[in-house]
Amino acid sequence: KKIILCLFGVIERSIIYTFESIQRNILNVLKQEYDIDIYIHSINMGRYLDSIHGLEKNIKLNRDNINVIPYNFIEVIDKSDLDKIISTKKCSWRKDYTPTHINNALRQLYSEEQVGKFILKNADKYDLALVIGPDYYYSQPINLDHLKICLTKQCVYCRHE
Repeated sequence: KKIILCLFGVIERSIIYTFESIQRNILNVLKQEYDIDIYIHSINMGRYLDSIHGLEKNIKLNRDNINVIPYNFIEVIDKSDLDKIISTKKCSWRKDYTPTHINNALRQLYSEEQVGKFILKNADKYDLALVIGPDYYYSQPINLDHLKICLTKQCVYCRHE
């Protein structure tokens, strides 16, 4: 069986901190029963990142961090190019959302959309697609029995334990 593991977003932000958990609890478990390809859609935010929450100020980003992932396919879009595609003028969000909040949300949605387009374009090559966020630390191994359910029927599955 063949599976595509997809990651999206600002990959280099935290992947050097989270990849060990992805390797141990996702990839190593999947390798027990699946041939794995990895697809990345990444947003290149430039050299520094500032958080709208004030917890990250002038965080230096290293594009080479993405290379800890043994990916087969990668697509990268520069933030400046992405910002030409998205527009806050078309969106109405929560009253407490600033234009920065909205742009960040739209950037993430765009990256997720590109993952979906990749999966649709390559659906005939894979038995399953698993989409995960690169900023999460995966503390528990993925349950292969849950994935087997998806082999028998089309499903979207999210399990938080």
